[in-house]
Amino acid sequence: LSNKTLYPNLESVVMAGHSAGGQIMQRFALFSTRAKGGSRDLGLDLKFYVANPSSTTYLGPERPVQAPERDCAFCINSTIESQEW
Repeated sequence: LSNKTLYPNLESVVMAGHSAGGQIMQRFALFSTRAKGGSRDLGLDLKFYVANPSSTTYLGPERPVQAPERDCAFCINSTIESQEW
């Protein structure tokens, strides 16, 4: 894709992944050296869209933790809104 003879007008590439593909896209976006400014820069504007990965790469010490148990019948499901960060 970085061959300007074959693709003279190509300026940007969008890479997308869903579920397991989203996990791969996230890791590729985090650790790739192909984006602008990387050591192996393709000279293209790379954009990454990650959708619904079943796991997330955390770069810092912050992690979601289970909220304290609640004593009510409708609080049996744990959702992202009930998590503490």
